[in-house]
Amino acid sequence: MFHLGQFRIVLLAALAFLLITPAHADTYKIVYEGYSQHEDFYGIDIIGDYVVDLSYDASFGLIPQCDPHAAGCYASYYVGSTGPTYTYTPPALDYDDGSPCTSILFPGFLPDKGVCNNGHTVVGGMIGPFGSFNVWDGPDPIADLLLPYATFDGGYMDSYGDVVFIDGHDDKLIAAYDLTSTRPAPEPNTLILLGTGCLSLLGATRRLTRR
Repeated sequence: MFHLGQFRIVLLAALAFLLITPAHADTYKIVYEGYSQHEDFYGIDIIGDYVVDLSYDASFGLIPQCDPHAAGCYASYYVGSTGPTYTYTPPALDYDDGSPCTSILFPGFLPDKGVCNNGHTVVGGMIGPFGSFNVWDGPDPIADLLLPYATFDGGYMDSYGDVVFIDGHDDKLIAAYDLTSTRPAPEPNTLILLGTGCLSLLGATRRLTRR
């Protein structure tokens, strides 16, 4: 006969099994891809705005929005905007770049490089010594595969899991937006920076033109 005490033991065992079963990591959406061997990410802020350093390409006249004689050129991608904002100096954002890290996400995983912040992790590596390089964001080698056939060659991650990094395999700049995190709305300061950035770029362009 199945007693109530035995049922409680079975129920507790089932709950314990559910608790130790590894959960899937965050769900990401790739929101930007750029191709360049000379561009780099400058940083990311706490709400997912990120900045790309275009100074090298701009010095050769490859960025039409920036004067090639300027000291620098930066493209800022603000959350909710339809396109980048170009400035000659990096915007004064509340940067939240995370820390470099490497984690063994699952058995057989050989980590290379990665970034962590506030419990979120994105790491590049491969499964076994003869596998292909990929980028993962969690403990499931299938469900948590963020970007296949890619390498993590440095990047930044904010506290909500948004990540920007260089894919050295294809020479791409990758930005991935974490869809599972709840984040604050953009503050008015961000909108002010967006407007002042446009004005400063216009003013600097006029000064350079007069020389």
